Amino acid sequence: MTKRIVVTGIGATSAIGGTAPENWTNLLAGMSGTRTLEHDWVQQYELPVTFAAEAIVRPEEVLPRHEAKRLDPSSQFALIAAREAWADAGSPRSTPNASAWISPPGSAACGRCSTPGTRSVRRARAGSCRSRCRC
Repeated sequence: MTKRIVVTGIGATSAIGGTAPENWTNLLAGMSGTRTLEHDWVQQYELPVTFAAEAIVRPEEVLPRHEAKRLDPSSQFALIAAREAWADAGSPRSTPNASAWISPPGSAACGRCSTPGTRSVRRARAGSCRSRCRC
């Protein structure tokens, strides 16, 4: 049995570009997404690694504040890419929204509490989550 896949739109945000065309152009140009981390917390926590591939476009620059604060970083990036893919597909009747990404497919967490290292935050707001994760 042959499986068919239909690509209707492309969206991407990464360390080498904020949009799919930027990613493609920078990829072909051989641009590296890794850079030296220039944050105060790198020295503060004496991290053994001082470089990483941070996204070029920060979610708070693209998403409205009320959406960004409800999503964890991975969900924010997924929503940004989904909206670009939606536009690339010709913008069908509806638009992807944050409420569709609060609980990403395959995730047991709500998005607000799924970021690594947030265990104490989860405990502090136990029961305040409105999704299925019961954080």
